Amino acid sequence: MSFPKLDAARFRWHPSPTDSRAVQRLANGTEAWVGIRDENAKGQYDCYLNTTIRLEAAPKLSLSDLREALHLALVQVRFEHPDFACTAIWGQDDNPSLPHIQYKSPASNEEALEWAQECVSTRAARYGGLDLHLELCKQRRTMRIAQSARSISIILIADAVDDQAKLNAGAKVEMLMLFNHIFWDAMGSRDFVGQLQTHLATILDTAGSYQLPDFKWGDEISNLTVPLLDACKVNVEALGADFETSRTEFVDSLMRSGSSWGLPVTNNVGDPRSEWYTFSKNDSEKMVQAVKERLGPNYTISHLGHAATVLALLEKNPVPDDAPDSTALITALPVNGRRYLHDELAVHRFGACQAGAVVEFQHLKTWAPKANAQGTKTALENLCKHVKKSYDYWLKNEYQLALGIAKDNFLSAFLASTPMPFTGSSVPIFVTDGLVDRFVMKNVLNSKGEIIFSVDSCHFGVDTYGSDILIRMDSWDGSTVLSICYNDGCLEPTIAREFLNILADFMLSFVDEAQ
Repeated sequence: MSFPKLDAARFRWHPSPTDSRAVQRLANGTEAWVGIRDENAKGQYDCYLNTTIRLEAAPKLSLSDLREALHLALVQVRFEHPDFACTAIWGQDDNPSLPHIQYKSPASNEEALEWAQECVSTRAARYGGLDLHLELCKQRRTMRIAQSARSISIILIADAVDDQAKLNAGAKVEMLMLFNHIFWDAMGSRDFVGQLQTHLATILDTAGSYQLPDFKWGDEISNLTVPLLDACKVNVEALGADFETSRTEFVDSLMRSGSSWGLPVTNNVGDPRSEWYTFSKNDSEKMVQAVKERLGPNYTISHLGHAATVLALLEKNPVPDDAPDSTALITALPVNGRRYLHDELAVHRFGACQAGAVVEFQHLKTWAPKANAQGTKTALENLCKHVKKSYDYWLKNEYQLALGIAKDNFLSAFLASTPMPFTGSSVPIFVTDGLVDRFVMKNVLNSKGEIIFSVDSCHFGVDTYGSDILIRMDSWDGSTVLSICYNDGCLEPTIAREFLNILADFMLSFVDEAQ
């Protein structure tokens, strides 16, 4: 198995060979494998975030007013964090499936506003953002010529006569944000929403009189994020035998995951779907408390969520008695990699920054619980301990982000030439996104301390046009939220919802009745 050397110079920003106003760099790590040309054009792994906001103390606004305020806010954020205004360019690398990420400065505020106007649209309608997202996915699947999405598109939706109608205080507006995963990850997209909120509050506070600063376009190029390999705390060009051994072990596990136990899936044409399960604040608190009391202060509800995913799989698709004892569940999981960056280079990094960990459950049959309440709790305890031990094994490595980048570059080259075969089985991949409140404000205030608008909900999802099954967990406003992202041509929606409900029930079962 041959791995290309991690050469930081190969992935640095440099002048575009075709445009004097543009700089570019070669896609690296996650950017590379989600940027495989044909898959990205289909929309594979594009992300979305649907945020429901409630207008409060702001003067009466229309969808059009909000759209224009967003134009200004986008320009502000672009100057400070220009990476999200990049585009993907294919055809400049030896591998035609691998993109360069290119940034081009606008010539003026006016040109920057034109770009922002192309990013934002409105819908005066009674349907919500999640309904619209599903409809857009269906439309995209039927496009005659597949085309990669722009870095970001924002659609404002409200139940109004048209986009000029003034909305009353208390009115709800849904903000559907569509992200091309080349330029974002889950953490980055939420961080971006928080930055956008801050500027939007300032703009709305001026009641229509806000003027953009006289930005010196071209200077913002210095605000482009430092490429990942240069931003790592570890010197990636001095990595030695330990790194190479861990890299080989990780990729070996990744390859073996193709034979892992999973959920049965079909290979029909369908659309990306997501289902959500929101625990009450009370139940969320009880689960966190139960984890700490039963397992210790270093355990989190994320460990419980991963453990419950295993039991949900075993209940929905039990391992037969006559299955080989070697039957295993092997999961290679993305992990936020910002901990491995220099602290000052990790702040407001919107782009993909994913390390990884592998959690294997060998002799899978032995992890099944005994058929009683205490047996389930014991099984969850044992699974939580194994999950944490596995994560700790990988995440202790100071080079784990570099390892993830090397793995993803290998994976992108492999998948570009050899698409993954359909196996009839899919491993539910558990991902935790942490506290959304770290980035997205519940209440957005004006200069008088009044609430301009509040955020009722945030729903994040990932599109898949294949047989992937992604289980995600985050927390918003004190409530833990689970989701399952899948394709309804590969997994029936009823089965997806059943799986999610079983998973949630297992998590709740960890709480003692007396709590």
